[in-house]
Amino acid sequence: MSQQRPPERALIYHFTHVDNLPSILAGGQVLCDGQMQKQRAFTEVGDLMIKDRRRRRTIPAGPGGTVAD
Repeated sequence: MSQQRPPERALIYHFTHVDNLPSILAGGQVLCDGQMQKQRAFTEVGDLMIKDRRRRRTIPAGPGGTVAD
């Protein structure tokens, strides 16, 4: 049986191209895909068709937005 971490100790993983590291470190944060598209040049690592679908699929609950947000 695996032991679950409390939410405040949860691990979050993010993968990115090594070329994106300088801007992530300089900005001190990892931005969602929707913000990355608007704010700066970056090297994409995900499947372009899937990423495009996530940018267009709206979320009807909560604050709204898209899956890429």
